[in-house]
Amino acid sequence: MLSRPREHPTTNTPWRLLRTGWYFIRQVTGDDAYERYREHLQRAHPGQTAMTRGEYYRSRTEQKWTRITRCC
Repeated sequence: MLSRPREHPTTNTPWRLLRTGWYFIRQVTGDDAYERYREHLQRAHPGQTAMTRGEYYRSRTEQKWTRITRCC
């Protein structure tokens, strides 16, 4: 008789669902933007120095509000 592999306690359905939901919410709201920026920088530009979290968000805010966002 084959036994089923034991699951790790953190992979149980409620915790897994909660963790997946949390990651989804962070992606939708942009809360994980700095972490994604760091991952991209390490992968695509390994020798380049990363901005601090404050510099990154300041730069993103300036990019968002310094351009024209309306048609007329």
